[in-house]
Amino acid sequence: MQGVVGSALVEKAAPPQRLVRYPARLATHLLAGDAVMLVLSSFIAVLILEHVGHRAIEPVAALESTIASGSMWIAVFAFAGFYRRSFAASWHDEYYWVAAVSTLAIAPQLILYTLLPQISTSRLLLLATIPINVLVIGSFRAALRRWYDRKGRLRPRVAFLGDPHEIQAAENRLGFPQSVETLLIPVPGWPDDACGPGDVTKERYDRWLWSARQWRADRLVFMRVPHRKALKLLIAAAARQSVRIGFASREILSGSGEFEIEYLGGEPVLVPVLPRGCHPSAEVYKGIIDVSLALLGLAIFLPVMLVAAVAIYLESGAPVLFAQERVGQDGSVFQMLKFRSMRQDAERTTGAVWAKSKDSRVTNVGKFLRRTSFDELPQIFNVLRGQMSVVGPRPERPVFVERFKDAIERYDERHLVRPGITGLSHVYMDRDVDQTAIGQRLEYDLFYIEHWSPMMDLSILFKTGCEFLLHRIAA
Repeated sequence: MQGVVGSALVEKAAPPQRLVRYPARLATHLLAGDAVMLVLSSFIAVLILEHVGHRAIEPVAALESTIASGSMWIAVFAFAGFYRRSFAASWHDEYYWVAAVSTLAIAPQLILYTLLPQISTSRLLLLATIPINVLVIGSFRAALRRWYDRKGRLRPRVAFLGDPHEIQAAENRLGFPQSVETLLIPVPGWPDDACGPGDVTKERYDRWLWSARQWRADRLVFMRVPHRKALKLLIAAAARQSVRIGFASREILSGSGEFEIEYLGGEPVLVPVLPRGCHPSAEVYKGIIDVSLALLGLAIFLPVMLVAAVAIYLESGAPVLFAQERVGQDGSVFQMLKFRSMRQDAERTTGAVWAKSKDSRVTNVGKFLRRTSFDELPQIFNVLRGQMSVVGPRPERPVFVERFKDAIERYDERHLVRPGITGLSHVYMDRDVDQTAIGQRLEYDLFYIEHWSPMMDLSILFKTGCEFLLHRIAA
Protein backbone atom coordinates (compact mmCIF):
# COMPACT_ATOMS: atom_id res chain seq x y z
CA MET A 1 0.00 0.00 0.00
CA GLN A 2 2.78 2.42 0.88
CA GLY A 3 4.44 1.78 -2.45
CA VAL A 4 1.21 2.59 -4.27
CA VAL A 5 0.83 5.83 -2.31
CA GLY A 6 4.43 6.76 -3.05
CA SER A 7 3.97 6.15 -6.75
CA ALA A 8 0.88 8.34 -6.81
CA LEU A 9 2.68 11.12 -4.96
CA VAL A 10 5.53 11.16 -7.45
CA GLU A 11 3.48 10.74 -10.61
CA LYS A 12 0.91 13.45 -9.90
CA ALA A 13 3.29 16.03 -8.47
CA ALA A 14 3.74 19.06 -10.71
CA PRO A 15 6.50 21.57 -10.03
CA PRO A 16 5.45 25.16 -9.31
CA GLN A 17 6.23 28.19 -11.39
CA ARG A 18 9.97 28.64 -11.19
CA LEU A 19 12.10 31.74 -10.83
CA VAL A 20 11.46 34.03 -13.79
CA ARG A 21 14.60 35.71 -15.08
CA TYR A 22 13.94 38.86 -17.07
CA PRO A 23 15.48 39.24 -20.52
CA ALA A 24 17.50 42.41 -21.08
CA ARG A 25 14.79 44.10 -23.18
CA LEU A 26 12.11 43.51 -20.53
CA ALA A 27 14.46 44.77 -17.78
CA THR A 28 14.96 48.01 -19.75
CA HIS A 29 11.21 48.45 -20.20
CA LEU A 30 10.62 47.79 -16.51
CA LEU A 31 13.23 50.34 -15.44
CA ALA A 32 11.87 53.05 -17.74
CA GLY A 33 8.28 52.23 -16.87
CA ASP A 34 8.91 52.28 -13.13
CA ALA A 35 10.44 55.76 -13.43
CA VAL A 36 7.41 57.04 -15.31
CA MET A 37 4.99 55.36 -12.90
CA LEU A 38 6.78 56.89 -9.89
CA VAL A 39 6.32 60.38 -11.34
CA LEU A 40 2.68 59.59 -12.10
CA SER A 41 2.13 58.30 -8.55
CA SER A 42 3.59 61.46 -7.04
CA PHE A 43 1.39 63.62 -9.28
CA ILE A 44 -1.72 61.69 -8.24
CA ALA A 45 -0.74 61.92 -4.55
CA VAL A 46 -0.31 65.72 -4.83
CA LEU A 47 -3.77 66.06 -6.41
CA ILE A 48 -5.35 63.90 -3.70
CA LEU A 49 -3.70 65.81 -0.84
CA GLU A 50 -4.68 69.18 -2.26
CA HIS A 51 -8.23 67.91 -2.81
CA VAL A 52 -8.62 66.87 0.85
CA GLY A 53 -7.41 70.25 2.07
CA HIS A 54 -3.69 69.63 2.62
CA ARG A 55 -1.44 72.63 2.12
CA ALA A 56 -0.56 73.47 -1.46
CA ILE A 57 2.69 71.96 -2.69
CA GLU A 58 4.91 74.02 -4.99
CA PRO A 59 5.40 72.28 -8.39
CA VAL A 60 9.20 72.78 -8.37
CA ALA A 61 9.50 71.46 -4.82
CA ALA A 62 7.29 68.51 -5.69
CA LEU A 63 9.47 67.74 -8.73
CA GLU A 64 12.68 67.85 -6.67
CA SER A 65 11.13 65.61 -4.03
CA THR A 66 9.89 63.20 -6.71
CA ILE A 67 13.33 62.95 -8.32
CA ALA A 68 15.00 62.33 -4.95
CA SER A 69 12.49 59.80 -3.69
CA GLY A 70 12.11 58.23 -7.14
CA SER A 71 15.86 57.63 -7.31
CA MET A 72 15.66 55.97 -3.89
CA TRP A 73 12.76 53.79 -5.03
CA ILE A 74 14.66 52.70 -8.15
CA ALA A 75 17.78 51.96 -6.08
CA VAL A 76 15.81 49.78 -3.64
CA PHE A 77 14.04 48.04 -6.53
CA ALA A 78 17.40 47.31 -8.17
CA PHE A 79 18.87 46.06 -4.89
CA ALA A 80 15.89 43.70 -4.50
CA GLY A 81 16.53 42.30 -7.98
CA PHE A 82 13.40 43.78 -9.55
CA TYR A 83 15.18 44.19 -12.88
CA ARG A 84 16.78 40.75 -12.96
CA ARG A 85 14.13 38.30 -11.86
CA SER A 86 10.75 37.77 -10.26
CA PHE A 87 9.59 35.22 -7.73
CA ALA A 88 5.92 35.96 -8.48
CA ALA A 89 4.19 32.79 -9.65
CA SER A 90 1.87 34.72 -11.97
CA TRP A 91 1.36 38.23 -13.30
CA HIS A 92 -1.14 39.29 -10.60
CA ASP A 93 1.32 38.35 -7.84
CA GLU A 94 3.52 41.25 -8.95
CA TYR A 95 1.37 43.47 -6.70
CA TYR A 96 2.54 41.56 -3.61
CA TRP A 97 6.19 41.94 -4.57
CA VAL A 98 5.83 45.67 -5.23
CA ALA A 99 4.09 46.07 -1.86
CA ALA A 100 6.80 44.07 -0.08
CA VAL A 101 9.73 45.99 -1.56
CA SER A 102 7.91 49.32 -1.18
CA THR A 103 7.67 48.65 2.54
CA LEU A 104 11.45 48.30 2.68
CA ALA A 105 11.88 51.58 0.77
CA ILE A 106 10.10 53.70 3.39
CA ALA A 107 12.91 53.81 5.97
CA PRO A 108 15.74 54.99 3.67
CA GLN A 109 13.51 57.70 2.21
CA LEU A 110 12.58 59.02 5.64
CA ILE A 111 16.28 59.05 6.53
CA LEU A 112 17.02 60.92 3.29
CA TYR A 113 14.39 63.57 4.08
CA THR A 114 15.77 63.95 7.60
CA LEU A 115 19.34 64.48 6.37
CA LEU A 116 18.26 66.75 3.50
CA PRO A 117 15.16 68.61 4.73
CA GLN A 118 15.43 71.09 1.84
CA ILE A 119 14.18 68.43 -0.62
CA SER A 120 11.40 67.26 1.67
CA THR A 121 8.06 68.76 0.66
CA SER A 122 5.87 66.66 2.94
CA ARG A 123 6.25 63.33 4.72
CA LEU A 124 2.51 62.94 4.25
CA LEU A 125 3.12 63.09 0.50
CA LEU A 126 5.60 60.22 0.83
CA LEU A 127 3.16 58.09 2.84
CA ALA A 128 0.32 58.86 0.44
CA THR A 129 2.50 57.91 -2.53
CA ILE A 130 3.25 54.41 -1.22
CA PRO A 131 -0.19 52.76 -1.78
CA ILE A 132 -0.53 54.61 -5.09
CA ASN A 133 2.88 53.25 -6.12
CA VAL A 134 1.76 49.71 -5.32
CA LEU A 135 -1.36 50.12 -7.45
CA VAL A 136 0.21 51.98 -10.37
CA ILE A 137 3.59 50.19 -10.56
CA GLY A 138 1.98 46.83 -9.80
CA SER A 139 -0.53 47.32 -12.63
CA PHE A 140 2.20 48.38 -15.05
CA ARG A 141 4.43 45.44 -14.19
CA ALA A 142 1.54 42.97 -14.25
CA ALA A 143 0.38 44.19 -17.67
CA LEU A 144 3.89 44.19 -19.15
CA ARG A 145 4.71 40.76 -17.76
CA ARG A 146 1.40 39.36 -18.99
CA TRP A 147 2.09 40.71 -22.47
CA TYR A 148 5.58 39.18 -22.51
CA ASP A 149 4.17 35.94 -21.15
CA ARG A 150 1.50 35.73 -23.86
CA LYS A 151 4.18 36.29 -26.47
CA GLY A 152 6.10 33.38 -24.94
CA ARG A 153 9.12 35.56 -24.15
CA LEU A 154 9.32 34.63 -20.46
CA ARG A 155 9.55 30.90 -20.94
CA PRO A 156 12.96 29.56 -19.89
CA ARG A 157 14.96 28.34 -22.90
CA VAL A 158 17.71 25.80 -22.43
CA ALA A 159 19.84 24.37 -25.25
CA PHE A 160 21.69 21.06 -24.84
CA LEU A 161 24.70 20.01 -26.89
CA GLY A 162 26.45 16.67 -26.89
CA ASP A 163 26.19 13.07 -27.96
CA PRO A 164 22.59 12.33 -29.10
CA HIS A 165 22.08 9.48 -26.61
CA GLU A 166 23.34 11.55 -23.67
CA ILE A 167 21.17 14.52 -24.66
CA GLN A 168 18.00 12.44 -24.79
CA ALA A 169 18.78 10.73 -21.49
CA ALA A 170 19.45 14.12 -19.87
CA GLU A 171 16.16 15.60 -21.07
CA ASN A 172 14.26 12.58 -19.77
CA ARG A 173 15.92 12.82 -16.35
CA LEU A 174 15.36 16.54 -16.02
CA GLY A 175 11.66 16.23 -16.79
CA PHE A 176 11.15 19.88 -17.76
CA PRO A 177 7.55 21.14 -17.56
CA GLN A 178 5.85 22.45 -20.69
CA SER A 179 6.69 26.02 -19.67
CA VAL A 180 10.38 25.33 -20.40
CA GLU A 181 11.51 25.21 -24.02
CA THR A 182 14.46 23.04 -24.94
CA LEU A 183 16.69 22.88 -28.00
CA LEU A 184 18.70 19.72 -28.63
CA ILE A 185 21.92 20.07 -30.64
CA PRO A 186 23.21 16.55 -31.34
CA VAL A 187 26.96 16.28 -31.92
CA PRO A 188 28.08 12.64 -32.26
CA GLY A 189 31.34 11.97 -30.48
CA TRP A 190 31.31 15.08 -28.28
CA PRO A 191 33.71 15.92 -26.69
CA ASP A 192 36.19 13.37 -28.06
CA ASP A 193 36.37 15.20 -31.37
CA ALA A 194 36.71 18.62 -29.75
CA CYS A 195 40.47 18.72 -30.01
CA GLY A 196 40.97 19.38 -33.69
CA PRO A 197 43.00 22.25 -35.13
CA GLY A 198 42.45 25.50 -33.22
CA ASP A 199 40.82 27.42 -36.08
CA VAL A 200 38.44 24.56 -36.90
CA THR A 201 37.44 24.09 -33.26
CA LYS A 202 36.93 27.83 -32.78
CA GLU A 203 34.74 28.00 -35.88
CA ARG A 204 32.56 25.14 -34.66
CA TYR A 205 32.15 26.73 -31.23
CA ASP A 206 31.22 30.06 -32.77
CA ARG A 207 28.60 28.36 -34.96
CA TRP A 208 27.01 26.47 -32.05
CA LEU A 209 26.99 29.52 -29.81
CA TRP A 210 25.52 31.67 -32.58
CA SER A 211 22.72 29.13 -33.07
CA ALA A 212 21.91 29.17 -29.33
CA ARG A 213 21.96 32.98 -29.31
CA GLN A 214 19.67 33.22 -32.34
CA TRP A 215 17.25 30.85 -30.61
CA ARG A 216 17.41 33.18 -27.55
CA ALA A 217 18.64 30.43 -25.25
CA ASP A 218 19.06 31.36 -21.59
CA ARG A 219 21.91 28.88 -21.37
CA LEU A 220 23.75 26.41 -23.57
CA VAL A 221 24.51 23.24 -21.62
CA PHE A 222 27.23 20.84 -22.78
CA MET A 223 26.76 17.23 -21.75
CA ARG A 224 30.44 16.78 -20.93
CA VAL A 225 33.40 18.97 -20.16
CA PRO A 226 35.87 19.03 -23.10
CA HIS A 227 39.61 18.68 -22.74
CA ARG A 228 41.56 21.56 -21.21
CA LYS A 229 42.70 23.18 -24.46
CA ALA A 230 39.25 22.95 -26.06
CA LEU A 231 37.65 24.21 -22.85
CA LYS A 232 39.67 27.45 -22.96
CA LEU A 233 38.59 28.06 -26.56
CA LEU A 234 34.95 27.38 -25.66
CA ILE A 235 34.93 29.76 -22.69
CA ALA A 236 36.57 32.48 -24.80
CA ALA A 237 34.03 31.99 -27.61
CA ALA A 238 31.13 32.17 -25.14
CA ALA A 239 32.53 35.40 -23.71
CA ARG A 240 32.80 36.94 -27.18
CA GLN A 241 29.19 36.14 -28.04
CA SER A 242 27.81 36.80 -24.52
CA VAL A 243 26.24 33.35 -24.25
CA ARG A 244 25.85 31.70 -20.85
CA ILE A 245 27.14 28.15 -20.94
CA GLY A 246 27.24 25.27 -18.49
CA PHE A 247 28.41 21.68 -18.20
CA ALA A 248 26.39 18.74 -16.94
CA SER A 249 27.07 15.16 -15.97
CA ARG A 250 24.89 12.29 -14.82
CA GLU A 251 26.25 12.46 -11.30
CA ILE A 252 25.17 16.04 -10.57
CA LEU A 253 22.68 16.78 -13.32
CA SER A 254 19.54 17.12 -11.20
CA GLY A 255 18.16 16.79 -7.70
CA SER A 256 21.38 17.70 -5.94
CA GLY A 257 20.97 21.44 -5.46
CA GLU A 258 23.27 24.15 -6.78
CA PHE A 259 27.06 24.12 -6.96
CA GLU A 260 29.78 26.72 -7.29
CA ILE A 261 33.50 26.64 -7.93
CA GLU A 262 35.94 27.59 -5.18
CA TYR A 263 39.73 27.58 -5.39
CA LEU A 264 41.90 25.97 -2.75
CA GLY A 265 45.55 26.75 -3.41
CA GLY A 266 44.83 27.34 -7.07
CA GLU A 267 42.95 24.04 -7.43
CA PRO A 268 39.24 24.29 -8.45
CA VAL A 269 36.83 22.52 -6.08
CA LEU A 270 33.14 21.84 -6.70
CA VAL A 271 31.20 23.04 -3.63
CA PRO A 272 27.46 22.64 -2.92
CA VAL A 273 25.76 26.00 -2.34
CA LEU A 274 24.12 26.36 1.07
CA PRO A 275 20.36 27.07 0.62
CA ARG A 276 19.64 30.73 1.32
CA GLY A 277 17.13 29.86 4.00
CA CYS A 278 19.85 28.02 5.95
CA HIS A 279 22.36 30.88 6.09
CA PRO A 280 23.12 32.20 9.59
CA SER A 281 21.99 35.66 8.49
CA ALA A 282 18.59 34.24 7.55
CA GLU A 283 18.28 32.65 10.98
CA VAL A 284 19.03 35.98 12.70
CA TYR A 285 16.66 37.95 10.47
CA LYS A 286 13.80 35.48 10.83
CA GLY A 287 14.30 35.26 14.60
CA ILE A 288 13.96 39.02 15.04
CA ILE A 289 11.01 39.32 12.67
CA ASP A 290 9.25 36.27 14.14
CA VAL A 291 9.31 37.60 17.70
CA SER A 292 8.28 41.09 16.59
CA LEU A 293 5.37 39.87 14.45
CA ALA A 294 4.27 37.32 17.07
CA LEU A 295 4.04 39.98 19.78
CA LEU A 296 2.23 42.34 17.41
CA GLY A 297 -0.15 39.58 16.35
CA LEU A 298 -0.83 38.65 19.97
CA ALA A 299 -1.71 42.26 20.79
CA ILE A 300 -4.04 42.56 17.79
CA PHE A 301 -5.76 39.17 17.90
CA LEU A 302 -5.97 38.55 21.65
CA PRO A 303 -9.62 39.73 21.79
CA VAL A 304 -10.45 37.44 18.84
CA MET A 305 -8.73 34.52 20.56
CA LEU A 306 -10.71 35.10 23.77
CA VAL A 307 -14.01 35.17 21.87
CA ALA A 308 -13.06 32.02 19.95
CA ALA A 309 -12.16 30.21 23.17
CA VAL A 310 -15.51 31.13 24.77
CA ALA A 311 -17.44 30.05 21.63
CA ILE A 312 -15.70 26.66 21.55
CA TYR A 313 -16.32 26.08 25.24
CA LEU A 314 -20.02 26.97 25.00
CA GLU A 315 -20.57 24.64 22.03
CA SER A 316 -18.57 21.55 22.97
CA GLY A 317 -16.87 22.16 26.30
CA ALA A 318 -13.21 21.95 27.22
CA PRO A 319 -10.50 21.81 26.04
CA VAL A 320 -10.61 24.80 23.72
CA LEU A 321 -7.04 24.28 22.54
CA PHE A 322 -5.86 21.25 20.61
CA ALA A 323 -2.19 20.23 20.87
CA GLN A 324 -0.99 17.97 18.07
CA GLU A 325 2.43 16.47 17.43
CA ARG A 326 4.15 17.98 14.42
CA VAL A 327 7.64 17.62 12.98
CA GLY A 328 9.77 20.75 13.18
CA GLN A 329 13.30 21.84 12.31
CA ASP A 330 15.86 19.02 12.13
CA GLY A 331 13.07 16.47 12.57
CA SER A 332 12.31 17.44 16.17
CA VAL A 333 8.74 16.78 17.33
CA PHE A 334 6.78 19.55 19.08
CA GLN A 335 3.21 20.21 20.17
CA MET A 336 1.56 22.57 17.68
CA LEU A 337 -1.34 24.54 19.16
CA LYS A 338 -4.64 25.18 17.42
CA PHE A 339 -8.14 26.06 18.47
CA ARG A 340 -10.11 22.82 18.57
CA SER A 341 -12.34 22.76 15.49
CA MET A 342 -13.44 19.09 15.66
CA ARG A 343 -15.36 16.94 18.08
CA GLN A 344 -13.37 15.78 21.10
CA ASP A 345 -13.53 12.13 19.96
CA ALA A 346 -12.65 12.91 16.31
CA GLU A 347 -9.67 10.50 16.12
CA ARG A 348 -10.41 8.22 19.03
CA THR A 349 -11.37 5.28 16.77
CA THR A 350 -9.79 6.21 13.43
CA GLY A 351 -6.37 7.40 14.58
CA ALA A 352 -4.45 9.92 12.47
CA VAL A 353 -6.54 10.90 9.45
CA TRP A 354 -5.48 13.20 6.61
CA ALA A 355 -7.36 16.52 6.82
CA LYS A 356 -9.91 17.21 4.12
CA SER A 357 -12.51 19.83 3.25
CA LYS A 358 -16.13 19.31 4.34
CA ASP A 359 -15.04 17.02 7.16
CA SER A 360 -18.09 15.74 9.09
CA ARG A 361 -16.08 15.80 12.33
CA VAL A 362 -15.82 19.62 12.29
CA THR A 363 -18.09 21.52 14.70
CA ASN A 364 -20.18 24.55 13.75
CA VAL A 365 -17.78 26.93 15.50
CA GLY A 366 -14.90 25.00 13.97
CA LYS A 367 -16.25 25.59 10.46
CA PHE A 368 -16.14 29.34 11.04
CA LEU A 369 -12.67 29.18 12.58
CA ARG A 370 -11.34 27.17 9.65
CA ARG A 371 -12.97 29.40 7.05
CA THR A 372 -11.36 32.47 8.61
CA SER A 373 -8.11 30.66 9.61
CA PHE A 374 -8.64 31.85 13.20
CA ASP A 375 -8.00 28.26 14.35
CA GLU A 376 -4.31 28.84 13.56
CA LEU A 377 -3.91 31.84 15.90
CA PRO A 378 -2.60 29.87 18.94
CA GLN A 379 0.49 29.02 16.86
CA ILE A 380 1.67 32.51 17.81
CA PHE A 381 2.77 30.89 21.08
CA ASN A 382 4.71 28.23 19.11
CA VAL A 383 6.55 31.10 17.39
CA LEU A 384 7.38 32.74 20.72
CA ARG A 385 8.70 29.39 21.96
CA GLY A 386 11.04 29.18 18.97
CA GLN A 387 9.33 26.05 17.62
CA MET A 388 7.86 27.73 14.56
CA SER A 389 8.43 30.71 12.31
CA VAL A 390 5.84 33.09 10.91
CA VAL A 391 6.79 32.07 7.35
CA GLY A 392 8.06 28.62 6.42
CA PRO A 393 6.95 25.15 5.29
CA ARG A 394 3.80 24.01 7.06
CA PRO A 395 4.60 21.34 9.71
CA GLU A 396 3.31 17.81 9.19
CA ARG A 397 2.36 15.01 11.58
CA PRO A 398 5.06 12.39 12.32
CA VAL A 399 3.06 9.46 10.91
CA PHE A 400 2.70 11.19 7.54
CA VAL A 401 6.29 12.44 7.56
CA GLU A 402 7.56 8.86 7.84
CA ARG A 403 5.35 7.82 4.95
CA PHE A 404 6.36 10.71 2.70
CA LYS A 405 10.08 10.38 3.50
CA ASP A 406 10.04 6.86 2.09
CA ALA A 407 7.94 7.81 -0.92
CA ILE A 408 9.36 11.16 -2.07
CA GLU A 409 12.99 12.03 -2.63
CA ARG A 410 14.30 15.07 -0.69
CA TYR A 411 11.15 15.27 1.45
CA ASP A 412 13.20 15.48 4.65
CA GLU A 413 14.95 18.63 3.36
CA ARG A 414 11.85 20.69 4.16
CA HIS A 415 12.88 20.31 7.83
CA LEU A 416 16.09 22.29 7.31
CA VAL A 417 14.25 25.40 8.54
CA ARG A 418 11.60 26.05 11.17
CA PRO A 419 8.04 25.37 9.99
CA GLY A 420 5.75 28.34 9.52
CA ILE A 421 2.24 29.52 10.26
CA THR A 422 2.02 30.45 6.60
CA GLY A 423 4.27 29.65 3.68
CA LEU A 424 4.76 29.66 -0.07
CA SER A 425 2.76 26.46 -0.60
CA HIS A 426 0.11 27.69 1.84
CA VAL A 427 -0.73 30.75 -0.27
CA TYR A 428 -0.45 29.07 -3.68
CA MET A 429 -2.28 25.86 -2.84
CA ASP A 430 -5.49 25.01 -0.99
CA ARG A 431 -5.20 24.47 2.73
CA ASP A 432 -6.77 21.00 2.57
CA VAL A 433 -5.09 19.14 -0.29
CA ASP A 434 -5.11 15.49 -1.24
CA GLN A 435 -2.06 13.39 -0.44
CA THR A 436 -1.31 13.14 -4.15
CA ALA A 437 -0.43 16.88 -4.09
CA ILE A 438 2.31 16.47 -1.47
CA GLY A 439 4.95 16.31 -4.18
CA GLN A 440 3.85 19.70 -5.47
CA ARG A 441 3.77 21.13 -1.95
CA LEU A 442 7.33 19.86 -1.47
CA GLU A 443 8.42 21.68 -4.63
CA TYR A 444 7.13 24.96 -3.19
CA ASP A 445 8.79 24.29 0.18
CA LEU A 446 12.18 23.49 -1.34
CA PHE A 447 11.90 26.49 -3.64
CA TYR A 448 11.30 28.70 -0.60
CA ILE A 449 14.29 27.26 1.30
CA GLU A 450 16.64 27.52 -1.68
CA HIS A 451 15.61 31.04 -2.77
CA TRP A 452 14.66 32.62 0.55
CA SER A 453 14.95 36.39 0.89
CA PRO A 454 13.41 39.06 3.16
CA MET A 455 11.36 40.24 0.17
CA MET A 456 9.98 36.74 -0.30
CA ASP A 457 8.84 36.61 3.33
CA LEU A 458 7.23 40.04 3.04
CA SER A 459 5.50 39.08 -0.20
CA ILE A 460 4.11 35.89 1.37
CA LEU A 461 2.86 37.90 4.36
CA PHE A 462 1.15 40.43 2.09
CA LYS A 463 -0.44 37.65 0.05
CA THR A 464 -1.49 35.83 3.23
CA GLY A 465 -3.20 38.98 4.50
CA CYS A 466 -5.07 39.49 1.24
CA GLU A 467 -6.06 35.82 1.00
CA PHE A 468 -7.16 35.94 4.65
CA LEU A 469 -9.45 38.90 3.97
CA LEU A 470 -10.95 37.02 1.00
CA HIS A 471 -11.16 33.73 2.96
CA ARG A 472 -9.20 31.95 0.23
CA ILE A 473 -6.45 30.45 2.36
CA ALA A 474 -8.89 28.16 4.07
CA ALA A 475 -10.50 27.06 0.82
